[in-house]
Amino acid sequence: MHCKGAERHGRYQKDPYEKAVSLLEPQWRQVLERVPEEVWPTISEIRFRLFQPLVLTIQGRPAFLRADSTLTSCSSEAKFCPDQSTLNEIFASLCDYSVHTHAEEIRNGYISLPEGGRAGIGGHAVISGGQIQTYSPITSIDLRVPREMPGAADPLLETVRTMCSALILFGPPASGKTTILKDLIVQLSSGESPHTVAVADERGELSAVRKSAVLADFLTGAPKAAAVTQAVRSLSPEYIICDEVSTKEETQALGYALGSGVKLIMSLHANSREELLRRRIFKELKRYIEIDCLAQLAGSKSPCKVKSLYTVENAL
Repeated sequence: MHCKGAERHGRYQKDPYEKAVSLLEPQWRQVLERVPEEVWPTISEIRFRLFQPLVLTIQGRPAFLRADSTLTSCSSEAKFCPDQSTLNEIFASLCDYSVHTHAEEIRNGYISLPEGGRAGIGGHAVISGGQIQTYSPITSIDLRVPREMPGAADPLLETVRTMCSALILFGPPASGKTTILKDLIVQLSSGESPHTVAVADERGELSAVRKSAVLADFLTGAPKAAAVTQAVRSLSPEYIICDEVSTKEETQALGYALGSGVKLIMSLHANSREELLRRRIFKELKRYIEIDCLAQLAGSKSPCKVKSLYTVENAL
């Protein structure tokens, strides 16, 4: 990026896209910094795939880079296709050249990054003892651009403040679930009538709002089930918030929390109400917890837009 003066550089350095790009090694950082600056606020993902064109996700749609870093929707015009050595270098740079410190995350298919960022990884799984130990070689990297959107949770605040048990936020990938959860953490734990909030943040994505969340406690790095149980036993929260519930152990821990008088806010992946109702994890949740409300998001083309609110009875 060619900046005229330190003041301009300082202003743009605040954009989450540039912060994400700054984690890459110099060659790719320079390529991506040449993307037109007016587009930066709309970019949610940067995807690298072996021998395939570099892709930016812009408002839910793929965009490719030409040789001059301008954007095109046509893959045949794309210029930048990483080879294996390039992917290895990108992977190392995202790990801050200390891959072993991210070993547990890598086994689970991601790398946690500063300020709530995350990179998903794909490749050949190396198995030992029936468990994934690592991925080698790495063949794809999805660098997510974490964003905050003050006020994103406004349509849900009244429901959350008056509910007795739990709210489930659901939608497809890139629909804004994590962004809304971050705003709920800030709004519930701050302001004129703040509540004590515990955040089970296994992947570190929700902790980006730590500085703004006055009465929030963050449990990072631990499996969600363990973090939820620990929060109930040690932190006396009024609310527990977690992202991407996916296992029976997590649903049991959430049931324990609800039985201890804690209100729950969580997210699930589902492209539609019908898909949500069919998902095994939702059926498990219904076994262990009472659900006040289901909040459906519109999708990646309208991120953070609440499409519908349901009670479980209405959803059925």
